[in-house]
Amino acid sequence: YATPAAALDLPDISISIYPDSGRQRIVEILLSYHLDAQELSSRKELLEQQCQALLQTIWPLAGDQRILACADVVARLCRYDPSAGSTAYHALLEGSADSEGMALALALLCQRTQPVLSCTVVDGQWNGVSHLWNVVQTAGGYRHVDLTQSGEVVFRTDQEMAAAGYTWDSERVPVCAAEEET
Repeated sequence: YATPAAALDLPDISISIYPDSGRQRIVEILLSYHLDAQELSSRKELLEQQCQALLQTIWPLAGDQRILACADVVARLCRYDPSAGSTAYHALLEGSADSEGMALALALLCQRTQPVLSCTVVDGQWNGVSHLWNVVQTAGGYRHVDLTQSGEVVFRTDQEMAAAGYTWDSERVPVCAAEEET
């Protein structure tokens, strides 16, 4: 999640341990990618070109306006579909993605701005179902942003997210407290 431009094909993972018992064993991890190297290279190049084009309108903005503009770009270009692809490529070039793809797309755009905007991908649950979203650093502190929710992009605190049915590992995510709580 730290390098969304590199996450263009999420592999199937197979783990084997042999022999079945004993003090010395071998662990074999097999990563099976779905796309060949040429397709991955092509997708990476297209994604980089799309990011540069999208960021042209964002460069003049600053602070929270820049974060909102990045989020608006992803929300405008991508329709949330839980059964769609899980990469920034799916979100920004194919027009639909699951929560992981949308969160990676926002993280990618934030990373490509200058100065770089702080944006973390959060792996948690929403109403008991695996779901991903972002935490961004705003003028008011860290805030959650879930682009899968239709409508206007909204910055939310931990309390607001918890009330809406979200759960996450609070040890791994910056605290998103209301200003009066800090």
